[in-house]
Amino acid sequence: MSGPTVYALGESPMLARWCASLGAAGVGVVRVDAATPALVQQTYDARGAVLLDATTPAGLRLLSGTHAALVPLLAAAPDAVGLPDGVFRLRPDLTDSELVHYVGEVLQTRRNLRRHPRVPAALRVVVGDAVTQTTNISLYGVRTGALPLRAGWRGRVCVELVDGAVVHLSGRLVHEGDDALALAVRPLADTDLVLWLHALLERLARSPLHTEIDPFGPLFAED
Repeated sequence: MSGPTVYALGESPMLARWCASLGAAGVGVVRVDAATPALVQQTYDARGAVLLDATTPAGLRLLSGTHAALVPLLAAAPDAVGLPDGVFRLRPDLTDSELVHYVGEVLQTRRNLRRHPRVPAALRVVVGDAVTQTTNISLYGVRTGALPLRAGWRGRVCVELVDGAVVHLSGRLVHEGDDALALAVRPLADTDLVLWLHALLERLARSPLHTEIDPFGPLFAED
């Protein structure tokens, strides 16, 4: 297979649902019964990862075996379940869009994490006078559905959070595709900054890649 592939190990209702969601999103999925030397070779050098359910016998065998250190692992596991170092935790309550986003990040960027990672977020957003929805957000950016904005557009961006709070941002159009916009944004006031950071941290906590990453980099570095 030419692109990165997810190898789903074992059987469980959760794995079946996740494999269907990944396949529908265009991610290559192969079902396997055991971790073998051939599987290690197939997933070497970020060409793929093994998806397992940490509560199944097959998943437990792989997590406790010698291959766990050799194979990139994505484990469906709640916070209460301990995982070996280097295993990417996928929370069982992930939505389909979150699952596809995070698995794609692991497959593509295991060795090159973004300094300011994007997280999936379907939030109502007002861009100028138009209303649409975000697809993902980051500390300094927002991606939305397509809107009729002119090149070089600058203006106010208002993002409505799940609890009804509204974050007011200054925005600048940086990229326009056929079905999406990329906006560079900055909070307009201190209260907007607090709300924006809270929204990001809440979603970063759900990411298998960024749970322990400080998204603010040198902002709070020690002298």
